[in-house]
Formats: sequence, structure tokens, C-alpha cells
Amino acid sequence: MATDNATEQGQGTASAPAAPAVTRTRAKPLLASAAIVFGLGVTAMIWHATSHPAPGAASASHGADGVKLVELDGFNGKLTVAADGSAQIAATAQPVDGDQAPGLEFHLNAATHVLTLACYDRDGGQDPIPCPADAYAVSLPSGVGLTLNKFSGQADLADLSGPVALTASSVDINAVGLKTADFTAAVTSGTLNAVFATAPTAVDVSISSAQATLHLPGTVEYTVQQQVTSGYVGVSIPQAAGATPGAGATPTPSATDTTGATNPTGTATATTAAHTVLAKVNSGEISLVTN
Repeated sequence: MATDNATEQGQGTASAPAAPAVTRTRAKPLLASAAIVFGLGVTAMIWHATSHPAPGAASASHGADGVKLVELDGFNGKLTVAADGSAQIAATAQPVDGDQAPGLEFHLNAATHVLTLACYDRDGGQDPIPCPADAYAVSLPSGVGLTLNKFSGQADLADLSGPVALTASSVDINAVGLKTADFTAAVTSGTLNAVFATAPTAVDVSISSAQATLHLPGTVEYTVQQQVTSGYVGVSIPQAAGATPGAGATPTPSATDTTGATNPTGTATATTAAHTVLAKVNSGEISLVTN
């Protein structure tokens, strides 16, 4: 207003140059205000996009107290399971068909300390349903085990340190950073790739029309036993001096006894190994290699 008054009181041609000055003086706050409003709008859109789950998604969580094992039954699709340092067990489901993911619920068996994750129909019904081919993610505290039953699809496992047991068909399973002492897998049709960060105590892998590769630390010796119907077991890991033969066991390419263990004397001897690997091939191939 002060600028307007000064312009109106001028004489002759003195007022003409002042008019553009007034216009420029008022334009700056208007442009600044527009920029602020636009910036707030963009910030609001970004906040909205990152602060809300995708439409149709579902989630569930449960405290880790009293839980030794998490069990997933009948899941299909894409699954990610990773261990973290939290005290919560959490799960999410993302739809892949543009509809909505099923509901998720945890159920704890206090007697066995097994926590089961189940899917249910969000439109009604109380009984668990087969989990459809959506995208699932589960996070576990360190030390909690995982049992995956009747899985079909693609699974990525990372940094698990509790016992791991997998039963799957038509799958592609990739497990990395494993610190578990006990690893069991039964795969029908598909692939399994497991990378161990620490040497496991007991490994039991069986395949049918499948391929499995186990990457084991070469810092210890393993007692390797094989049961092969049709296929091959390739062994490139350090082996103990002897082992008790298993039923149907066949020698490894580098061994002369029936246990698959390297034996300098060429005879089978009984021993109790700290690290054992049982490779069972109905049809397919298992490769045991060092990291």
C-alpha cells in the first residue's frame, strides 16, 4: 500500500516509471506463494504414496516370545523370508492380479511353540484357505526356525539361523546367508540353491525331477551319504575319513567306500561326524560345493 500511495502523489511524468516497480514488487510474493503451494502439494502426494499400503494388501504381526518355529502351509506365488533383529514376526501379502490379497493370521500353539501363518477369505469365513499365488514377505527374529510345507512358486530366504525344513514342488528356491545348524529340504520338480554362511551340523536334501546346489563352508569336514535311484551327486567339499553306510548309499566320485566319504585306506569305517550331509536323489542332480 505504501508503494501505491507514493505513486499516486507523484507529479508529471515522475509517476510513470513507478508503475512497473509496483508490479514487480507485488509479483515476487505471488510467485513465492505459488511455489510454496505447489511444493506442499508435491510433498503431500509423496507422503500419501509412501505412507499407505497398496490397495488390497494385507498384513499381520505377532510377538516372538514363546515362539521357536514359524510354519507356513500351502503358500503359492512369490515368497520372501528373512531374519532380522526385531522382536516381532511380521507378514505381508501383496496382490499380483490387481484384486486383493487374502487375509493373514498367526496362530500360536503354546504347547509346541509353533506359530502358524494362515490365509483366510477377507470377504467371509473363519477357516484357513489355500494361499493364492500372490507375493508374500515374512520377517523372523534371529534364531526362530522356519517350516515351509507344500510350497509352490518362487522363494527367497535370507540369513535364517533357526532350523529350516522345506517341502516344495514346482519351485525355484534361493537361500543365502544361512546360519542354521539343521537344514532339510524335499523338492519335487524345480531348483534349490542354498548358500551357508556357517557350517551346518545336519543337512538332509532329497529331490525328484529337480536340481539342488548346496554351497558349504570348506573350513570343516563333512560326512557325506548318498542315496541315488536315477541321477547324480557331485561332491566337491572336504570329507571326513569314514562314516556308517546308509541304505542305498553310493560312493562319491572321489571315494572308494560306500559312504561317499574320502577314506585313505579304501575301506568303510564307522564314525560320528560333527557335520553330516545326506543327499537323496530319486531323479535329478545334487551338487555339493564349497563357498
